[in-house]
Amino acid sequence: MGLNAGSGQTGNRVFLAGQSAGKFTTQADLIVIGDNAFASGTSAAPNSTASFAGMICIGSGAGAVASTASTTGGANGLTGSILIGLNAATAAVDCGSNIIVGSNAAASVVGLVNSNPFYANVIIGSEAVAQLSPASGTFRTLTNNVVIGKRACYGSLAHADSALTTSVILGADSCLNSFAQVSNGGNITSSVVIGYQAAQSLASAGAFTTQNNVIIGSNCIQSTASNITDNTLVGFGILADAGTFDSNVIVGSSSRTGSLNNTFIGTACSPSVTPGSRNILIGNQAGSSLGAGYNDTFALETKVGATRRTLLAGDLNLGNLIVGNSNPATDRTTSGTNTLKLLNGTSTGAVTGGGFFYVNAGALHWVGSAGTDTTVAPA
Repeated sequence: MGLNAGSGQTGNRVFLAGQSAGKFTTQADLIVIGDNAFASGTSAAPNSTASFAGMICIGSGAGAVASTASTTGGANGLTGSILIGLNAATAAVDCGSNIIVGSNAAASVVGLVNSNPFYANVIIGSEAVAQLSPASGTFRTLTNNVVIGKRACYGSLAHADSALTTSVILGADSCLNSFAQVSNGGNITSSVVIGYQAAQSLASAGAFTTQNNVIIGSNCIQSTASNITDNTLVGFGILADAGTFDSNVIVGSSSRTGSLNNTFIGTACSPSVTPGSRNILIGNQAGSSLGAGYNDTFALETKVGATRRTLLAGDLNLGNLIVGNSNPATDRTTSGTNTLKLLNGTSTGAVTGGGFFYVNAGALHWVGSAGTDTTVAPA
């Protein structure tokens, strides 16, 4: 049905409807509906190198440039795919077992010379993989990914030798302007990105790597770091500073880190300075009064306004633990290794169900269940 509906078509079991619906088609087992729904686009030759078994292609230009005669890996071209929507696979070259739904959903995807590029993906949403083609050279691969959301990868990987491999990216603009750089090396490998503009500002002027991350939350990571790997980031507005941003676990909005092996749980953990490495901060604004570049720090505390409430603090490197409402500026110093420091406190008598130690003026006291206060060790 329609002008040139079966152009280039061979074989049986074909349904073609619409102007130029099956242009340059050689595979028989297709359902193609819409104006130029499976057009070869820029190629003037039939799609003789590709296999299109089991395709359903619905929408104006839905399979545009899906596979061309210049494809070297054409044996995998759009095998078992479903393309629905205006320009759904615009500028795609090799595809395999994909579901692509949405206006311009795979815009500017290019895969040449490589084995199995743009393979086995589910891409749903307006401009879901927008502007993913490189500025020069070839697009490396987009493999086994799920990309869902309006412009979910908008601006991503806009340079040569790009890679977006085995990733899950969900949310409108979740990778807005990511990797908008000029040098090679950018990639999102084995990552999960979920949330509105969740990785919106990843950018660098040099070689860039981001892989094996879980990034969840609106504006979750706004980073100038050049190497973002093996992180779990959940929360609004998490900021990574320049340099290496590796193996951190951050849960909570506006937390900040720029180094290695940190664990932050709580809103605005260390928000004002760049920490070092191997720190554990738990609680609202935990670590907010620490100086820049601190390492091996542990704090279980909260802060509201100028009021700090600390239960535990310590030095992870020395194995020293401080019990009590300590303050980084006054009484968090320790001595030796593997020590337990009790801050000076007070007693108000017995407690039900046991006793307790406390220190007063440097002397260690024990208060039993009867309320008897015994000095265990003098100052």
